[in-house]
Amino acid sequence: MPQHHLRQFKLAEKNGITLSDPAGQQCQCHPPLVSWIADLPEQYLLACVLVNQSPYTLAICGQFGDLHAFPPRHRHHTLNLIRQACASIQPDSLPEFVKVCYALGPNGVHQPFWKDWGNADPPLFLTVNVLYAFHKFFFDHPLKWVINIMGREELDRHMAAIQPREGEHHWQHGISKLKQVNGWEHQDLQKILISMIAGTVPNIVLCAVRALVKFIFQAQGLLLYEDHLHSMLQALCEFHYYKSSIIVAGG
Repeated sequence: MPQHHLRQFKLAEKNGITLSDPAGQQCQCHPPLVSWIADLPEQYLLACVLVNQSPYTLAICGQFGDLHAFPPRHRHHTLNLIRQACASIQPDSLPEFVKVCYALGPNGVHQPFWKDWGNADPPLFLTVNVLYAFHKFFFDHPLKWVINIMGREELDRHMAAIQPREGEHHWQHGISKLKQVNGWEHQDLQKILISMIAGTVPNIVLCAVRALVKFIFQAQGLLLYEDHLHSMLQALCEFHYYKSSIIVAGG
């Protein structure tokens, strides 16, 4: 985003801006930064952390697979680390400053754009990119686990044997050799994969993959209430409970 646009947003949040509501009335508004959609590499940059740390929580690389919820990586935590680095060495000495930052955790950025943007907080405004975080993730990981366990030819045979239906994607030549798939095809695949692998992979592997599919579809809801969040948490717990079966089965 251009610097002058950022400056305008920051001034609007600080000083207020007159906007019209749905009834046409003029209101003094202070728009905060509430959402910035980004894929994972972009989230690392926006949160000013290294790739071996979570941009959302205080978890580090070896803890990414834990079900335990770590404390959020709030703005004051990151800014304190940056201040520690600046107290040790001036940011003008870039190579040395970056080394100090790497030891503490930040990625070397000493003036985050959100620092003076009201109460903007990375773990609150960072929003996952659904295409990468859900659909491409499913294609690159759970689908590959299934292929490793079943075999490419067997999975392709199951997919090609589906009766063609109007309005639904028919995988005439299977899916194991596909290189590029769009978002709609990702979703079509997620809808039928569980029924395609049932009885071919161990039941506990089926439970693990089904839990991920359940989480992915529920997380895309336009409105998420407490019962939805509870159901998503239960799906994550189910995946973590069965995930070791994927390794045991050769996935």
